[in-house]
Parts: sequence; C-alpha cells; structure tokens
Amino acid sequence: MATESDNEREIALLEFLKFLRGAKVVDELRPFLRITPKGIFVDSRCANSIAEVFQDWRHQVTNGAADKGIEKTSHWLFQSATPEKFYLVEGKNALIGFLIPVPIAAPQGYGISYYLGSLLPASGYLHEADPDITVIQGLTVRRKNTGLEFDLSLRAGPVIFSEKIVRTFSEIAHSSRFLQRKYPGSESNLVTALKALASIIRRARAVPKTIPMVVPYSIKKGRSKGVLLSGKFLFLHEDKTIIDIVELNGRHLSTFLKQELSRAPREKLHSFRLTPKQRDTLGFFSVGSVRTSVHARAFSDFVELIHRSREPREKFSGWFTALECFEVFATKFQTAQPIEKKKIVMTLNQLRIEGASFRISDGWIFALSRDKSVLRVGARHIRQKTGSVRRPNDKNRLDQRGNTKNS
Repeated sequence: MATESDNEREIALLEFLKFLRGAKVVDELRPFLRITPKGIFVDSRCANSIAEVFQDWRHQVTNGAADKGIEKTSHWLFQSATPEKFYLVEGKNALIGFLIPVPIAAPQGYGISYYLGSLLPASGYLHEADPDITVIQGLTVRRKNTGLEFDLSLRAGPVIFSEKIVRTFSEIAHSSRFLQRKYPGSESNLVTALKALASIIRRARAVPKTIPMVVPYSIKKGRSKGVLLSGKFLFLHEDKTIIDIVELNGRHLSTFLKQELSRAPREKLHSFRLTPKQRDTLGFFSVGSVRTSVHARAFSDFVELIHRSREPREKFSGWFTALECFEVFATKFQTAQPIEKKKIVMTLNQLRIEGASFRISDGWIFALSRDKSVLRVGARHIRQKTGSVRRPNDKNRLDQRGNTKNS
C-alpha cells in the first residue's frame, strides 16, 4: 500500500508534467523526454537540466517551502544517487538515459512525446547509437543478425570481435579481481566491459609460434589461427577475428587447463585421473592403492613457470598445449624425492610457498599438504617474476590441507 509521501510524490510529478506541457523554458528539453507508463524517461544529456527545471518549478509552487539542493533534487527525482541507465529504442535510433519512476495511466495525454514500449537496461544491452560507445576511439560498430560487430583499429591492422565476445569478457570479469579493480563495473555493465576490452586489445601483441606459451590445442593445430597477448589476457583469433578469450591468471587459468586436459585422450594421462566435478582439485595419480591428488593451482604454477625455463631438457621450443605441459609435470613429480624442509627453507621463503612436506626433482619443488595432496609448485632454478607469486597473507592462499583461506 502506498504511503502518504509516495502519493505526494506522484501528485507533484504529474503536476510537473502538466507544467512541462506548455512551458517555453523547456522547449529545448522536450526532444530528450519521453512519457512512459512507468515514468518520465530523461536522456542522460539533460538529466541535470531537468532537475534544475523541476527545482525552479517546485520553488515557485511551494513558495520556497520545498527547496532542496540540486543533488537532493536529482536524487528525489530518480530515486537514487546513481540511477540505472536504460535504452529507449526508436527504430534505428536509441536514447540512453534515466527513468523518473511514477505510474502514468495515459502517457499520450501530456503533449510530450510518449513511448509505450519496454525500456532496456543498459547494463545488459549494447546499442550502436549509444554515445558512450560512439566516443570509443578507433571503434567502428556494425549491426548484424547475431548482434553488434566491432572493428577496432590498431597499428598492426584492424581486429574484429562480436557482441558475444564482449559478453564473454564481462563474464570473465565476474571472477577476475584484476578487471574489477582496474575496470570497475566491467562485470555488471556491457558498455563498461566494451570500453575495458577495447583498452586491453589496444595493448595486445601477436605472439609468434616460436615463443613458449600455453595455448589451446585447437589454436596450435589451426593454420589460420593465432593469438594476441595483452598482459594476462590471451585473445584467440582466426584471420584477425577474435573467437575466444582466456585469462591466464588465477582460477581462470586453472579452469582453462582443466578443460584442455579433459579433451585429451585418456591414455595420454597414464595413471592420472581428472576430477571434473571438484573445482579446486585437478585430479589424482593412482599407483596401486596409493592416490595422490593435485590441486589445480599446483599445475597452474608449473605452467606459469616452465615457459621461462632455460633448461634445454625441459624447455619448450614454441607454443605448447596443456597436455604437453602436463606430461612434463607428471614426469617431474613422479621422479621427485622427499626433502627435508630445513634444507630448502631459504628457497621456500623466497618463493613464499607453504606446505606440510616437500619433494624435489631437477630444481622443481612440490609442496604437499598433510593428506599428501600437491598444493603448490615452485622452481628454484627459474627466476621469479616480480609479483608473480602470492604473499603469505594473500586471501586466496592455501592452508596445509589444501583449502582456500578466507574464501
């Protein structure tokens, strides 16, 4: 049931609409207003102006009794300090703006352009006429049957990607601390995600096949396929059209590696069995009655380190797949020997690796939990990148049982 203040607000806004109908002062604003059954749609370009007009009108009709600052007036009108943006689509054109919520029984009766369709939340839609999209430097937008297509101009030539790729990127941002920190809102707003994606792609560089890097099996075997690398983001493309994105970091790297291994022939994994239903566990080695599980983070550690190895016996000559890397990982672990912590304590402190017990093979250190699960991997013969390992107080570090702390 509506409260008295709700009724008063509704009455005030409907009276304001009657004022707008004949006020010459708002002639320039009318093209940016639409009356809808759910309220007054205001183009974002004149949101402040309509708040000022309402404030002046309210001052006159109440003799100053209802005076508010412009920020409070705007908050009162839109019912939020940061109102949700909407698209109002009229044919090929679209207005982007905010809704002053108020039920309006007959939108056609106020002498102002009306709209009886549904407003589209801008957070979940992209429209080529959106001014926030048209101002993105070097971006050309085309509408196709499958949605929007974007052409981003780079020095090395244009890169093409679809609306589906923007949505994929936004989904990645849902669980990417880097993106949420660097590009806040990219996980919840597609326009913000598009801006972030364009910014990251601009810094991307083609990676020759001779550079050691983990890539999907389909990319390594595809003649017309290639990769662009920007920081921790791998853009998979075919003839300069991006077909997928992989974040080579954290949980996304672990998920990618696990998915790649799941597509490999089972005999290639030998005694190793994947555990697809367990997110944090990659799988386990089974030798007789002895089972040793491997945390997904441990294999990610190995992948991140081995591409920097200078040891000829373990160095990849170019692009490698998750399976090729896992075969090396399995050999190193299965030939590793137990070693006392006190003999490698300096290395463990340097690498910031914790565990209950440790095994070593050719400089590779495997940290195990009390229940003999492989938690982390370090390499004392490979120089660590600055910031590439997690500090002991990291929120996502693993305890000695293999559980994520502070998760």
